[in-house]
Amino acid sequence: MNIIEKLESLKPERKLARTWFMNEHKRQISLTYDERETAGIRVLSIETFLCYYYVLFGHQPTSVLDLGCGEGQSIKYLAKRIPNSKLTGIDASSDVIKTAAKRVKEAEFIAADVEQLNEHLLSEKYDVIFIHLCFGLFENPLKLLKDLFMLLSDQALIYIVDLNRESWNEGINSCLSVDEEKYIHDQYNASFNKDELEELFVYVTREKELTFKVGSSLIGGFDQFSDDFFSLIKNRELQAAIKSISEEKTPETHIIPQLLHSWIIKKQLS
Repeated sequence: MNIIEKLESLKPERKLARTWFMNEHKRQISLTYDERETAGIRVLSIETFLCYYYVLFGHQPTSVLDLGCGEGQSIKYLAKRIPNSKLTGIDASSDVIKTAAKRVKEAEFIAADVEQLNEHLLSEKYDVIFIHLCFGLFENPLKLLKDLFMLLSDQALIYIVDLNRESWNEGINSCLSVDEEKYIHDQYNASFNKDELEELFVYVTREKELTFKVGSSLIGGFDQFSDDFFSLIKNRELQAAIKSISEEKTPETHIIPQLLHSWIIKKQLS
């Protein structure tokens, strides 16, 4: 089965996974779980892309688009880390966007279907597009990625952190109720594995001046002996985020589920 066929076959799973963010009862379950289990990973992911952007381009990003921003937790953190930057969050739920707008006054929040990019967004360019733990929810990931390429600045990256379908056992171990198990089960069923993501990125980046990387290690998916890993691990803010997660996820609780980290990089040659 090629990647186009695989995307088509996963449509029912992705539709079911989205209901956990649309139905009020289900949304409370997903919100409770995500706040408890993913806050540390979110901070680590942000510090990772801030550090890696600097490694690639020699300066901090000045604009970030957060797709599926929820209640604006990532944007709130970024507002403190890179003040005076252009920060934009988009989510399909008008309720969570209202909450996000109250939480972060200095950012722009848009209530809209992420997969139907409006004229306002299409007129903008971003240094970083961040997709955190929601890539498996999109109805047409292939079209979405192609649309997002139009929003990239000359020195830009798309950073996708998402579940690895092959590590669902680790995710289930973090659940505290039957409802949470149902939520995590549906999210993993809608997600990709590493080979599928690589095939998707090969397909979507062909004939474009883009490169991509996919991995599963805690630090940006990079192999611990790679140059990318060594360039990141020395960063103090990143070290602090790693330490925070290590203290939060003790062996007495549960292990950190393996996530997939995907980078699509645009580096305009001068």
